[in-house]
Amino acid sequence: MSHSHEHSHGHDHHSHEQQHTHSHDGVPCGGHDQPSDGVPLNDPLSDPTELRVLLSALSSFYLYRRTAHLNLTHQRRKDFYKLPLRHRELLSGGNNSGVNYLQALRDVDDAIALNANLCEQIFATGIEAFGAPPPPEGSVTGEEGAPPPWWEVAASAGDVEKVTSTVKQFWRDWSVEGGEERERCYGHVLRELERLFPEAAEPEEGAADTHTSSSSSSSSYRPRKSVKVLVPGAGLGRLPFEVVRRGFWCQGNEVSYHMLAASNWVLNCISAPHPPPPTQPGASTTSQVVPPPSQKMQISPWCHSFSNHVSRADVVRRVEIPDIFPSEILLGSSSSSDGDDAEEEEQEEDYDETSSDIPAARFSMVAGDFTDSYSGPESAGEFDVVATVFFIDTAGDVVEYLERIFYVLKAGGRWINLGPLLWHWEGRRAGGGDAEHQHEHEHSEAHDDSHDDDEEEEEEEDDIEEEEEGSRRGSGSGSGSSAHGHANGSHSGGKVELTVEEVLGLARAVGFRIVKRGIDGEGGRVRTGYVQNERSLLRYEYDAEYWVAEKPL
Repeated sequence: MSHSHEHSHGHDHHSHEQQHTHSHDGVPCGGHDQPSDGVPLNDPLSDPTELRVLLSALSSFYLYRRTAHLNLTHQRRKDFYKLPLRHRELLSGGNNSGVNYLQALRDVDDAIALNANLCEQIFATGIEAFGAPPPPEGSVTGEEGAPPPWWEVAASAGDVEKVTSTVKQFWRDWSVEGGEERERCYGHVLRELERLFPEAAEPEEGAADTHTSSSSSSSSYRPRKSVKVLVPGAGLGRLPFEVVRRGFWCQGNEVSYHMLAASNWVLNCISAPHPPPPTQPGASTTSQVVPPPSQKMQISPWCHSFSNHVSRADVVRRVEIPDIFPSEILLGSSSSSDGDDAEEEEQEEDYDETSSDIPAARFSMVAGDFTDSYSGPESAGEFDVVATVFFIDTAGDVVEYLERIFYVLKAGGRWINLGPLLWHWEGRRAGGGDAEHQHEHEHSEAHDDSHDDDEEEEEEEDDIEEEEEGSRRGSGSGSGSSAHGHANGSHSGGKVELTVEEVLGLARAVGFRIVKRGIDGEGGRVRTGYVQNERSLLRYEYDAEYWVAEKPL
């Protein structure tokens, strides 16, 4: 049963920049569908530069286990044994100190192993999803004289670092513990959507058809499945998933290959265990189907930093992901009550326009730069709502974003925005290097444990390398190597950082009417963190701006 989650992750390139197809239920996640003419558009495998960026991102997931052990525990053990013997004894429980530093490192090793299990699944499903090439013929690991497989060597140092941001993003988007932060960031957007398009009884027979009405503010009833919502910077896909879950049609857009590979895994490649079928009279109990183990996984998102923890237990604290199985909900199986196999088979055969009651048929993802992906004539006036969360400050030239949002909205359509203005490209100019703006758009990383000078120098070197490769970190909320991005943050290469008032002034100049500012309609901001460890001694919060703008009729 296949449906058009167009980023994840075969190659079904029939609209926008790069689209991929999700597959489910016995079909490997990420098959390879081609457009009718057989010629894929902007296929990353056909562009050597783009292929290098993709392979670097995938390889970084594979190398996480090795590099995390090396960077987090191996070096610390070496440093420990440089200490005076008396100090090592105290740090090993001597004199009832209560400290066992080497055991703490062993616990971190265990935490790394948990995260690595996730990363290696993302790597494996990502290879299949993107159709990444096999290693050159004869390149068997360990074979004398043979080159190593690409996954052993392709990752840049910067991409390996970004895997830790992706692991932490799972805490925010797909764990129970991240629910409070999700509510602060996504809740206002979802409630605005529900307010704009309330659930109501279907119009009486003979009433005017409002299915294609262009005005979101119309008093006419709009069935939610006819309301098209775009979420640029979709990251791991939780916000567009929640939009679809509430009955809307939604398309996410993401530029980061790290986010795309990880969202493919969580949206497509895992499902809840199902009970065995009822035992038939006279059947042998040994022949019954045994339910598979739960596909939920434990991760340890906070083990990558040793600073600002109250206890060692906090360092290696585990969370379970995902909190829900999105594929079960998207395919409608979680709400199935009659178990009618014939009906299910009929639904599986009919997934696109004719199956809009099935959530998966209303959910798609597009891989690529936002401004490029929606520049074509087919995108003009395509969407009823554009929802941006922690997104617009990823622009080099924010006017490009404003114009593109206006372009894709229908007349009467709404733009819902929530987020700060931590400009992604500030500090990346020559001579820059403000560690706050490693950003990645994982905002918490701006204030994490990467402020020392050596890491800042490495980040600057990584930035130069990425620019030379013609790519940039994601324009979306995810971190990592990007699909068809812009090395300088905008098509022109120019960059500008503005205040909230200036952004709103430009929005009006582009043509928007600001219909609501603040969660209370009077400028009230949203106080929230971004992937913030709630037990840390150091936490950063944003007074995020919130507004709703309308494209006039």
